Amino acid sequence: GETLAKVRRNAVRPPAAPLSLALWVGVIAGEPHSLDGLTALLTSDDPALRTGAAYALRWLHPANPGVRTALAQATAVEPPGTTPRAYLLGAALTVDADPAQTARWADQLDQILLNPTAAAGARFEASWTLKDRYTVAGLARVAPLLELPASENDTRIGAATIILTTLARAKSR
Repeated sequence: GETLAKVRRNAVRPPAAPLSLALWVGVIAGEPHSLDGLTALLTSDDPALRTGAAYALRWLHPANPGVRTALAQATAVEPPGTTPRAYLLGAALTVDADPAQTARWADQLDQILLNPTAAAGARFEASWTLKDRYTVAGLARVAPLLELPASENDTRIGAATIILTTLARAKSR
């Protein structure tokens, strides 16, 4: 209906941050070429577009080998310390973009999560991906994050998510 018409209009405009969201909706709606457009944003000069594309692809879990390759390549060239790096790592891990890199990427996300100078959004994104990868033995590294000040609530919530998800998984076994 009208929502899809608006998505179509936004998808042909010059690249801007909402473009990744429009393409994400397009993929869900079965719009032709939306997944290709979203994947192309991984190489954008605009960090917001790379971040948005990676975020959408993490949630979409595309099985397309070309998308997985593009994610692995984008992750390989994204500089450390950038916010898009956390989102690309999360997406690449979630879709299993390169199994040979899985352990290294998970370790890099863990470093982002535990880095007090990393952006809050990057730390939260790291926690969301890592929540299914932690073991009970590893929770001691995350527990101190619960004590961060209120200005770090996203990181505190991410740490709590890791802890609760890990404990629930351990309890169900």
